[in-house]
Formats: sequence, C-alpha cells, structure tokens
Amino acid sequence: MSANPWYSKVNVSALGDDARRLILERVKHKLRFTKTLEALGIAKGSLYNYLHGVRRVPDNIVYKALQYLEEGEFNEIVQGVDRLRAIGIIRGDNTIDYSLVLHAPRVSNWPNSREACL
Repeated sequence: MSANPWYSKVNVSALGDDARRLILERVKHKLRFTKTLEALGIAKGSLYNYLHGVRRVPDNIVYKALQYLEEGEFNEIVQGVDRLRAIGIIRGDNTIDYSLVLHAPRVSNWPNSREACL
C-alpha cells in the first residue's frame, strides 16, 4: 500500500449524508454484507441504520470504507460541490482555496478537462 494513498487527501467530514451512504452502499456491493461488517468493524444494525439514513455514517467509518474503493469509484459517487469540499477546494467556511483551483477541472470530470488545464 502506498505511503500516501488517494483517500488520505479526502476530507471525509466535508462529505454530505447522501455521499456517505453511497460510499457505504458501494463498499457493501463490492465486499458483500458479512465482509463489509468485518472490514468496517460494525454491527448489522449499524450498517442498516447508516444505509437507511437512521444514523449518519461517522467519519471514521467513511474513511475505512474509502480504503475499499478506487479513486475513480469515489469520483463517480461524490460529485459537484461535495467533491470540491472533500478535496479542499471549497473550505468549511465556503471560501475557495485558490491554490487548489487549477486542480478543479481534473477532479470534476469536465469534458476536455485536459485542455482546460493548459
């Protein structure tokens, strides 16, 4: 495993509830139910509550779940403003980190994003 994996750059606390549930759902689909419980260290009832919106998926569970996804899957699941917040372009106070703005086209899957960066 890389010393600095892609998911270490994700600010999970910036993810909305829908994105958290979708991440968990994708991991459950990949690993299946029992393996997901083991991998994330959670009980059946907790997984049910998280997936059905009864309880918010905690940051530490989201972070563990991200370890079972490829970066492309994360980009598929988390879109728009949620993704920009998660990678730090939009800060918690809704200001923009202009030092990261040049990365926005690459991470937002814009068509012709390569040309947009040139």
